[in-house]
Amino acid sequence: MPLPGKLDNYRRYVPLIISTVLLCVFALYLAMQIEQWMNLSRAPTPTDVYEQQAGNLGQPDMQRLEILFGSAAPSDSDAPTAAASGFTLRGSFVHMDPQRSSAIVQVDGQPPRLYWQGEELASGVSLHQVYPDRVELARNGAVEVLHFPQVRSPSYIPEEMTEAPYQDQPPYAEPPDEETQLMQQQMDALRQQLEEAVNQPDAAPANDQPTEDN
Repeated sequence: MPLPGKLDNYRRYVPLIISTVLLCVFALYLAMQIEQWMNLSRAPTPTDVYEQQAGNLGQPDMQRLEILFGSAAPSDSDAPTAAASGFTLRGSFVHMDPQRSSAIVQVDGQPPRLYWQGEELASGVSLHQVYPDRVELARNGAVEVLHFPQVRSPSYIPEEMTEAPYQDQPPYAEPPDEETQLMQQQMDALRQQLEEAVNQPDAAPANDQPTEDN
């Protein structure tokens, strides 16, 4: 029968076919291993991941901070530009309601006065903001900062007091010698009177002596 002859022919190629299949399977396995190795080499190392996480922890989340505390004030014309001149800050009173905050400001040549926030200090100058350590003045649309003086100047003295300076008053003069002698004489006289008053009961008067009956 012809079938056994054909089977014998196929048997010759069976080892080759099996070897080819095994070779293909090994090549596929090797390709998968190479792909995994390349993926691992491309991935960041654990040290880099840790450093990146530590850097993210060290940097604050600006979005969350803006939600909690509000966004930062824009740097526009409302920011203080220069120090206010011609005014001296004497005191500041900060209230929870900004409209009720006030400050004691002395304008050059005038006595100190209490000003409320928003009140006009001079022509074109008004009290803009009040802080514990400074105030801000609005002058013609520009904001100027006014700090407390580093060296406190002497307190305000009314004109009535300055008209009569202390230099015009005569200095205290020591009493002259005549007054000193007169005072000494008066002290001696008082001392003598005191001694006489103390010694007077010891001596019995002559008219108090008893008389004998005849």
